[in-house]
Amino acid sequence: MKFIHTADLHLGKIVNGYSMLEDQVHALDQIKAYIEVHQPDALIIAGDIYDRAQPPASAIRVYNAFLADVLMRLKTPVLAIAGNHDGAEFLEFGRLVLEAGNYYVSGRFSQEPVKVILEDVAGVVNFYLLPFADHEVMRHVLEDDEVKSIADGVGKAIDGWNIAKNERNVLIGHNFVIGSSSEAIESDSEKTIHVGGKGAVSVGCFGDFDYVALGHLHKVQNPSEIAHYSGSILKYSQSEVTHEKSVTLVEIDADGTCEKALLPLVPLRDMRHVKGELADILSEVNDDTHLDYLHVTLTDTGAVAFPMAKLRNIYPNVMTLRLDRHIGKNAFDNTISNEQRENMTPRDMFAKFYETQKDASPSKESLAYFEHIIKELKD
Repeated sequence: MKFIHTADLHLGKIVNGYSMLEDQVHALDQIKAYIEVHQPDALIIAGDIYDRAQPPASAIRVYNAFLADVLMRLKTPVLAIAGNHDGAEFLEFGRLVLEAGNYYVSGRFSQEPVKVILEDVAGVVNFYLLPFADHEVMRHVLEDDEVKSIADGVGKAIDGWNIAKNERNVLIGHNFVIGSSSEAIESDSEKTIHVGGKGAVSVGCFGDFDYVALGHLHKVQNPSEIAHYSGSILKYSQSEVTHEKSVTLVEIDADGTCEKALLPLVPLRDMRHVKGELADILSEVNDDTHLDYLHVTLTDTGAVAFPMAKLRNIYPNVMTLRLDRHIGKNAFDNTISNEQRENMTPRDMFAKFYETQKDASPSKESLAYFEHIIKELKD
């Protein structure tokens, strides 16, 4: 059996004032193309379908059109859950009706999970849908005062399921999952759900599953041999500029062994970090990449007039701009007394100020230029 695993669509997301919806449509079109080519038995969306609990109408229209194409034209079942960005009740609307069209969604955490059974020549594969919920919600739903963390809730919920261990089982979840061999790599665009360790879930909770399709972390990574994050479909922060975005094609054999292949997603506009002097950045324009989303760091040592306006004249999608200048280790020390200051010439004060800012003495040319300015002011 084959299925495509994706997550963290974040439809409707705005990054630094830029709507990502057109870029998201471009990524979703590639996912549909992969479905046409690989003919999977299902598409899994492991949470954060939308970027917020009450998404804009434009984002809802995009997801509606995507679902209609996948379900009706491509005849591919969709299994989806709510992530920590989604509105649980919002996603639950029409769930029982939509199941008739092979759209299975679980927005609200419950004791009895949404379970989808698909078959291939080797038998059944059970898909368990586990939407995100905070530990207070889990404690209430499970009616168990011992649930004091998300890990407690996830563990107790799974323990209560009647899992057929002689069959192949897949879990779809949206959590911060930690493994024993590697450290989870996070991104700035993710909402933290594990403050003080309360949100961290150990892979040990998933021992009865052959594959765990995860959402939440935006970089592709594997907490264990069976647990896998597909990552987000786009770069959503500067911390993700080095990520290679993709969806994951999973093939599960008769014995439950899973083979994974990453199918790359090529962005409509890439997100990059550019560092250098303003003149160099402006002169290096490339017609193929000048529309990319840019995070710019300027290294100019002198004054820079209207840098954002100049950059956006050539690169219209500059998201952030910052100056990276060396500041001397004594830049904020005020070790000169008033008496000493009264006995210093303007040249001496300039030289002292320069030394504190640059950790070096001013050049002869700089001193000469300073004295020229002082002379002009006096005249």
